[in-house]
Amino acid sequence: QPKPTFVCHICKGEAEEIFAYREFSRVASDCKPWKANGCLGVCKSCGSVQKNFDAVWQQEIDEIYSQYQIYHQSAGLEQAVFDLNSGQAQMRSEKIVTKLKSLGLTAARGSLLDVGCANGALLRAFSRNLPEWILYGSELDEKYKSEVETIPNFKGHYCVPPNEIPGQFDVVALIHVLEHVADPISFLKLVREKVKPGGILFVELPCYDINPFDLLIAD
Repeated sequence: QPKPTFVCHICKGEAEEIFAYREFSRVASDCKPWKANGCLGVCKSCGSVQKNFDAVWQQEIDEIYSQYQIYHQSAGLEQAVFDLNSGQAQMRSEKIVTKLKSLGLTAARGSLLDVGCANGALLRAFSRNLPEWILYGSELDEKYKSEVETIPNFKGHYCVPPNEIPGQFDVVALIHVLEHVADPISFLKLVREKVKPGGILFVELPCYDINPFDLLIAD
């Protein structure tokens, strides 16, 4: 019996479903338990591992995001990351900003657009480490707007597609955002319009080869 297939979100080839995946219980990206019967596939052409963004998936996403509580297990505090050599812990956003500075990719002054800014972890790290930067963020809704507006040098919160945000920016960040987007190629084209000439688009994504648990995240 042929396996169910769906259109690949990357190359538009044919993704073949891994049917046994439907048996696994899953989790939402805010770490809340989620039901089984998900759909995971692998593209026959480009090898991309992906979910099937069908009507069932969309219904689940609407339900998950309607009650989303970022980092709710730690009262909104993002996770720490650990240095592979020293074992020293550092908050993820602090690590990102420290790395950008060490590579010489940030000047003393500039502007940041954090797409999918949530409750402002990256914005706060920029504010602490680069206090002369002007900060902006975008989100699906205004759930955390009042919280991020308390960050020094924060100037604008948007709930529109990236191409509708005014201006261009020295750094545009997508921190664990792109893997949630149904049409990542088109989305990246919109985001690219927001990067100044010579600016930086910084994208952080999960890697299921290193952390296969990511495959069980429903959204």
